[in-house]
Amino acid sequence: SQGQTILHIIVDIANLPTGGLSLFNLYVLLAAHSAELIAEDDRLRELDTETKKQWELMGWGPTALMHR
Repeated sequence: SQGQTILHIIVDIANLPTGGLSLFNLYVLLAAHSAELIAEDDRLRELDTETKKQWELMGWGPTALMHR
């Protein structure tokens, strides 16, 4: 929605349909998000959290690495 701050963004501008980048093209890219990409972001975030938990259980977490 309008008025929100976007802290990080990845924009694929490799294959623009018009062959050029304008402020309008950029606005459309930023305004039209994909539900599939949001779901994939969530899945990867959960996977990252679970991986960190497993590393901690195996004794390979950040604190364990400092003491090796």
